[in-house]
Amino acid sequence: RLPDAKITFFNFDYPDYKKMRLSTENAYFDYWYYAKNLHDTAIIYLPKSDILIRMVLAMVNGAVAHNGEVFVVGENGAGIRSAKKEIESSIGPVKYSDAARHSVIYQSVKIIKPAGENDGVDRWIATHDFNVAGELFKVVSLPGVFSYGRLDEGTQLLLETLQLDDKKCVLDWGCGTGIVGLYLKKNWSQTEVDMVDSSALAIEAAKRTMGINNLASDNIWASDVFSDVSKKYDLIISNPPFHTKIEADHSVAESFIEESVNHLNPNGSLRIVGNTFLNYPSLLRKYFHGYSVIAENRLYRVYEA
Repeated sequence: RLPDAKITFFNFDYPDYKKMRLSTENAYFDYWYYAKNLHDTAIIYLPKSDILIRMVLAMVNGAVAHNGEVFVVGENGAGIRSAKKEIESSIGPVKYSDAARHSVIYQSVKIIKPAGENDGVDRWIATHDFNVAGELFKVVSLPGVFSYGRLDEGTQLLLETLQLDDKKCVLDWGCGTGIVGLYLKKNWSQTEVDMVDSSALAIEAAKRTMGINNLASDNIWASDVFSDVSKKYDLIISNPPFHTKIEADHSVAESFIEESVNHLNPNGSLRIVGNTFLNYPSLLRKYFHGYSVIAENRLYRVYEA
């Protein structure tokens, strides 16, 4: 529709970035977008949480020229209608809107100046102290990262089951804020711990978590399931995701469980935690010789295969 326009694609999500990269060189994957030259138009697909919406609008505000157009589109179920007020306070007045297919699109004009010059992601950082098994850990969170600002009960249960005295190489898959990797590095300093996630925001949060605890962060990188993982491990540990955007989606967890078999050393093991209603037992039976339940409570269950 706009053959003469220069279009830039930006995404926090590594799998989506890989798809975009196939069709254009102007594709970027990072935790923040700094525009080399201000854009005259931006199109945002509505993020999945209120605080992430605010952060993305602030990021786009710094990337669009004064009087530029900003379009925000999303589904009713994702909260697009309640985003109008935030758009007007972060970008400028909404001049046009349309609704169809259970979705809404807003068109606004940027008249609000950025809150700070290139302040970037720093003002969205939140640091929290969590207690795990009697130990206090300092963790950095960013909007859009799983369990923002809290330690979810499932991950806490998973951590309390760990004993790694005989594990030389461990992968924290879907590392999020880095709490699992931090716990491993703090308690088993001789164990090599790698950490991967598909979210640029998670990777940045995990690196900052390591930094604030005076630990190295060079073993943290992006991967689409196991696309960028070449090593094999004595243990792979995870609290696998079962949502894509706002919808329940078990395909990522199944791909992870299936492919983890190929990234374990002989006698290596997979340890995961999930809600008790998730059908992990059938997946573990499908791809492993067997499994055991290490711990459980009313909501979560820790499995080892």
